[in-house]
Amino acid sequence: MNEGDNERFRDAGETGSPAIGLAFDAARDDASVSAEARVFLREQTRLVRLQAEQLIEESSLMRWSLRLKRAGEMMKFAFELSVALVLVIIVIALAGALWSAAHDNGLVIEAFSVPPDLTSRGLSGEVVAGHLLDKLIRMQDETNSIRPADTYRNNWGDDIKVEIPDTGISIGELNRYLRHWLGHETHINGEVYRTPQGLAVTARAGGAGVTFRGKEGDLDALMQKAAESVYAQTQPYRYVAYLGQMNRRAEAMQMLEAFAAVAPPAERAWDYSFLGNLYESFGREKDALSTLRAAVAADPGNAHAWENLSDQEQTLNHLEDALHHSEKAWPLYDQGSVAFNPDRIGIIKLQNRVFVAQLMGDYLTAIRMDEAIRAEPDRGGTQKLALIDEAAQFAAAHDPSRADALDAEIRPVNSNEWINKRISLAGIAFIEERWDTLRRLLDIGELMRNVPAELRPVLGTIYARLPSSWLALADARTGDLVGAMNLIGRTPLDCFTCVLIRGRIDATAKRWHAAAFWFARSERLAPSLPDAPLEWSKMLLEKGDASGAASKAAAASRIAPHYADALEVWGEALMRENRSDLAAEKFSAAAKFAPNWGRLHLEWGEALSYSGTPDEARAQYAIASGLYLEPAERSRLRQLQAH
Repeated sequence: MNEGDNERFRDAGETGSPAIGLAFDAARDDASVSAEARVFLREQTRLVRLQAEQLIEESSLMRWSLRLKRAGEMMKFAFELSVALVLVIIVIALAGALWSAAHDNGLVIEAFSVPPDLTSRGLSGEVVAGHLLDKLIRMQDETNSIRPADTYRNNWGDDIKVEIPDTGISIGELNRYLRHWLGHETHINGEVYRTPQGLAVTARAGGAGVTFRGKEGDLDALMQKAAESVYAQTQPYRYVAYLGQMNRRAEAMQMLEAFAAVAPPAERAWDYSFLGNLYESFGREKDALSTLRAAVAADPGNAHAWENLSDQEQTLNHLEDALHHSEKAWPLYDQGSVAFNPDRIGIIKLQNRVFVAQLMGDYLTAIRMDEAIRAEPDRGGTQKLALIDEAAQFAAAHDPSRADALDAEIRPVNSNEWINKRISLAGIAFIEERWDTLRRLLDIGELMRNVPAELRPVLGTIYARLPSSWLALADARTGDLVGAMNLIGRTPLDCFTCVLIRGRIDATAKRWHAAAFWFARSERLAPSLPDAPLEWSKMLLEKGDASGAASKAAAASRIAPHYADALEVWGEALMRENRSDLAAEKFSAAAKFAPNWGRLHLEWGEALSYSGTPDEARAQYAIASGLYLEPAERSRLRQLQAH
């Protein structure tokens, strides 16, 4: 054996089994054993290689088996998951169907029973039901109410449909069964049948049917009556609103009186609120006021009930109460007992702010709110009404040119817009003391001829207060004190403006004590308003009591800090007390709220002149010269500019 073989045998003997080691030891000395050992070694090597290959193959098979097992487990998991998802979807769908069925308040019109000859002419039961559906939808579309749909005791909203039963078992039949079982659907059915006189139509809304008879050619009219009967039975409040809008107010009033007698508080608030407005339209002032007060008592969280009460107080010129009721309504639109649609209520909230700002003499805020209303989609003439009101606000802010420009834009298209513009123009004439124009605009005969009969009672209620008071002052200012006293004496003593103008008439006659009496009474009627102390201040200024005038003007300004008139009169009183520096401050403050008031800039310039600032005075005179001034004021301006 060579040295290499010896080394291999040595290594094998050291690492192998004892028998193999002995054999290799023997092979070192015996060539035949050595040859056999080499054969053995080769066989062992081949065996080891085969074993290794087998292990590799078995490992590969094991890995494949594991992957196959894992894939099977994944498929099993996916299958179980998909089954679970399908079950969840089925449960959700079933729950949704159950929930939808339980909350279904829709109106279902079933096919009517009709005579065979009508069916042969195309008037099948389904067609008749479709006609009824069309009329109900049209009536609902014509019913305009701010009341949210979910506050109705029986609201089917827009869910009105004709239902024709399927045959066999289907998803549709399952849904129908669930709605019948769990829901609150209102089912309408009926029949059309022949009578000796023609046709009869009966419609039932879950109870006894109502039948209407007529000639065969009157079928459409009979269907209209049937639709109104269904509307009245299923949506009584909406039907009443519909009657009101169709000028069938007496019917609406009778129905509301019956509803309110048995309604729960929340529903009674709506009934009384509507009923009070109807009483007002019939000229029943006391009934309207007591009914609207009952509405807010029934549900103090209903903003609309408070707003309607405020409107009635405005009509009666109870301005203190109107102010407080309007302020009460404001937060309740968002936080009250009724969730109003923001799109529907936005304009009303803006109108609310206009009213409050106007009472406080904050005309620039009122103008901004009117402009915001005009930017909103029109709702029954709200844009035109805001334009009319904005013109009046500019006049009150002593900007007649802007007021005239807006008036020129107003083109009334109906009697309501015409009367609103007419009263607004009269208010502007009153502010500007154009007495002949005021009398022409407030001619009662012309006003009554140009408004519909249903508006005349309300117009009469308003006319007996505000316009009559304006006309009484016009008589006093044009020298007819007897006529003024006779006219103002017919106005009610709970009317704030009427009492205030009593004082102004006495001030015109220089009956100072009588004027002070009426101004004091006005303050008690409306302590939250600035008008009474302001008019009292003007009277004291004319009387020569500058100190008293300043005190009253200051009181008016505290009530209404943005009221330019109060600040201006305060400034005039301070000038009379030789306190021109303080007067200039008041005029400067007033100019923020009435920037285009010619008289204000004239008085401001005079105060600056007395304060020793002639350049600033000339600047104010220049501004005044470009603005509206009464003839006497313009003459005084020329005199001041000449010095």
